[in-house]
Amino acid sequence: MSGLRTGLEFVVFSDDWGRHPSSCQHLFRCIAPGNRVLWVETIGLRSPRLTLHDLGRAREKVAGWLRGPGPSDKGAVTALPAGLVRYSPPMHPFYGSRLGKAANDWLLSTLVRRELGRHGMAAPILVTTVPNVAGLVDHLGERASVYYRVDDFGTWPGYEAATVRRLEEELLDRVDAVAFTASALDPRPRRPWVNALHLPHGVDLDLFARGGPEPPAMAAIPRPRLLSLGLFDERIDVRLLDAVAGAKPDWHIVLVGRRTAPPCAADQRPNVHVMPQVAYAEVPRWLAAADLLLIPYVRSDQTDTINPLKLREFLASGTPIVATALPEVVRLASDLVPTADDPRRFLDAAEQALGRAAEAEQRRARVLQDSWQARAGELLDFLEPLLGSGA
Repeated sequence: MSGLRTGLEFVVFSDDWGRHPSSCQHLFRCIAPGNRVLWVETIGLRSPRLTLHDLGRAREKVAGWLRGPGPSDKGAVTALPAGLVRYSPPMHPFYGSRLGKAANDWLLSTLVRRELGRHGMAAPILVTTVPNVAGLVDHLGERASVYYRVDDFGTWPGYEAATVRRLEEELLDRVDAVAFTASALDPRPRRPWVNALHLPHGVDLDLFARGGPEPPAMAAIPRPRLLSLGLFDERIDVRLLDAVAGAKPDWHIVLVGRRTAPPCAADQRPNVHVMPQVAYAEVPRWLAAADLLLIPYVRSDQTDTINPLKLREFLASGTPIVATALPEVVRLASDLVPTADDPRRFLDAAEQALGRAAEAEQRRARVLQDSWQARAGELLDFLEPLLGSGA
């Protein structure tokens, strides 16, 4: 992509590339061409449980370790950009103890240094979205380090909050800078000296405005169609979905995406249609084929810190939206997106939103300055002073 600085090297600690399109992946799809990126796929922060989901994830991680480093994007919903190589080193999830953390730090620093050397990367910029690699900062020969803070992991269900917060405090003490996606994630109220950048999420403007042919699976569903698209986990307020489906049997709710939450009452409704995850490039077709887009998050300490990626994607599509009143939704688009948190009011908000189809251009205009290319440029500009005379 043109217009961004080139000739830089990065080592990025984040999620599995393409498993679920994350903001860090979007940024580095823009940054990687013309630069060199070693993308290190880390494990999650939640202690594993004996569930089918966790066993499946363990199998995926082991497969990644056996695959070894390389450019493979097999199974990814977004393709690997030029300049980026995936690396999935072995690590364990038991970092709550001193011994467990020390073992992971030693193993990862050894393996990642070796991998950086294999690619001739002597002084990369370190970027991490997760705090469980805090012990690697200043041990990889990096020229600068930044914590890209996308979540308050200490509030996530199933996470060991005390352990996660201790790791994040260590990371904040070590890194040179912090980029944060939501106002609630700004570290400066407690650490006013931190070098920080507010970097809200971006959007692929051209892709989402383009729409596309109606997906065949959607064509068979009567209108009005209410679409919830994306990761379906414990943060989704299934009460709202069930209440709307029950009160409006002639409305059809379509749930598209990877699912980690257990089955719910709404699944049994005849007007609720559950679909698998679709490739990122196909998402705009589904949004364009819907009459109303849903952002039905549970309100909690955790969700009040998020800046939903889908919000800007939904706005860029032009399709009407209804959401729960997450602070970042209200901040960006309270005048364009009706919000409510309880079932009765959410139904009323949905009816109001359905009547606002004519505001498509206003919704698109709200995110015209928010391309991922622009966000990548902001991040690189922010990093510039950290790189010293060799920048």
